[in-house]
Amino acid sequence: MVFLIKHDYGKYALGLVPSDEIVQEIDGLILESSYDALYSTNTFDHPSPESRSNSSSFLPGIVRVDILPSSGWYLYAFRKERIVEETWAGKPEKVIRYDSQNDVSFASPRTSFEAWIETTKGKAEPWKNTELQFLKDISRIVQHSIAQRGGEIEELNKELIRSNNALETFGYTLTHDLKNPLTSIQLSAQMFLRKKEMSDDLKLKLAENIIESSKLINDMMDKVYKMSQVSNVEFDFELIDPQPKILSIAENSKYQYEVLNLQFELGDCIPVWGERTLVYQLFLNIVGNAIKYSSKSSSPKVEVYSESIETSTVYYIKDNGIGMDLTDNSNIFEIFKRMPNTEGFEGSGIGLSIVKRIADKLHAKISVESKLNLGTIFRIEFQKNIE
Repeated sequence: MVFLIKHDYGKYALGLVPSDEIVQEIDGLILESSYDALYSTNTFDHPSPESRSNSSSFLPGIVRVDILPSSGWYLYAFRKERIVEETWAGKPEKVIRYDSQNDVSFASPRTSFEAWIETTKGKAEPWKNTELQFLKDISRIVQHSIAQRGGEIEELNKELIRSNNALETFGYTLTHDLKNPLTSIQLSAQMFLRKKEMSDDLKLKLAENIIESSKLINDMMDKVYKMSQVSNVEFDFELIDPQPKILSIAENSKYQYEVLNLQFELGDCIPVWGERTLVYQLFLNIVGNAIKYSSKSSSPKVEVYSESIETSTVYYIKDNGIGMDLTDNSNIFEIFKRMPNTEGFEGSGIGLSIVKRIADKLHAKISVESKLNLGTIFRIEFQKNIE
């Protein structure tokens, strides 16, 4: 018995199996017959003269079991021709004689009882039920292996997507999120250089700005690196007052986007549960975007305020910038998604996708309302008492 597994990408043979052309002919004849997942015969009449004339390729015993027929996966078992010789006491034939006188026909008695051999060709050993069941079991094992490998490939694809996302996050942090603390360091250093005489309090404040911004840069790089190394990072959650960071973000963004006439209003800032660096990056992107996309308004205005509702703390970031047309149900949180009216503003379309990932890490919900040329309101809902 020889075996063949055939699929869309090739075949695997165990033993000397028929050629591809013969297997194709076999498949064509099997399709013309009615079978339910398994076809078997021990008297298959090969249409090809090549297979009938070659004893090694003439395999009248055939079983074909479906594995994944939609993908061209089949299991074949072939069995060679079994030539049967039966020995008789004399040739088993009757000679009919005719008696013309009595006008009758009659069988003549056998005159010889010498051994006579009858040869039967074109058949293979009949398939037993245990053999057919064995082939079905092999088919199921292969099906399971394919499904398992498919699952492994799916996991590898997910891992690849996760790695790509981590790389995008890492790159975006390098090119975007670090600009704000770097701007703070630059402004403080410039003031040190330009203002020869300053009070000790001002010197202390500028030095603290530089130290705090440097620490932010280090923390952001550390968090992004950790997220790029593993699929799940356990963050230390604590109760955070975001007010000082929001004020710092707004002040630095004014200079970064050259919006010195910005009207910035900060309402109640209720402490939120989260990881310190991620909360900073979340507000950095949303407040920074609000200021950036309001920068070309005649009277740019950005408001930030919060409220407490049942088990959540909700923050609102409102601007009177260019707004967005959301009537086509666009998912603004898709990576590289930029609205048509953002031409003329720096950006790569990654920021809001990073915002969504950070919100997910913080177990926060984020939504947006916007009208074209009127402005945008982002709503961030933080859970209370996250353990």
